Amino acid sequence: MTTIDIEDGFPEAAGRRARAGIIRRWFANWQRRRVQRIALNELSSMDNYLLRDKGIEPQDVIDAMTGRDSSLLFNPVRKRE
Repeated sequence: MTTIDIEDGFPEAAGRRARAGIIRRWFANWQRRRVQRIALNELSSMDNYLLRDKGIEPQDVIDAMTGRDSSLLFNPVRKRE
């Protein structure tokens, strides 16, 4: 009688699932950053008075484009001083 070792296939399948999860997360992050870049490009093309009408200061767009986390676009609740 011949025996088959079933456990040999499990680590390989787990590795494939782990790689698939990493690829999914990378793709989701890439899509999120792409949407953010498109939105920032659109906002940066607007006039200052249009941005202020929407409740966004022009400096917030500049901060978001330079990657500062203090931008209103990243943190929608302003701290009152």
